[in-house]
Amino acid sequence: AFHQELVHATRNRTGLLIYVSALEKQVLVLPDVGLDARVPRAEWNGLAWGPASDPHHPHDLDHFLAGLRAVGEILARHVPALDDNPDEIANAPRIRS
Repeated sequence: AFHQELVHATRNRTGLLIYVSALEKQVLVLPDVGLDARVPRAEWNGLAWGPASDPHHPHDLDHFLAGLRAVGEILARHVPALDDNPDEIANAPRIRS
């Protein structure tokens, strides 16, 4: 999905794929090399997608949305938006089966 969705095609290589598997109830955060160089891996690994008892597996929408908000906070802290900040790839969910 990373290459199919052209996540690697942003000018500063700052694309981010958030992969959600409904079957495994799992979320994977896959940053491109530009983000990998600026955001410590521990921050991505520390994201909580579920309750404290099972933080790496989303149990409901509220926990999942809290995880997405945390992603936004990490990005704002490490890769603040520039004045010239076009959406280089679509910011819409893609559903595949």
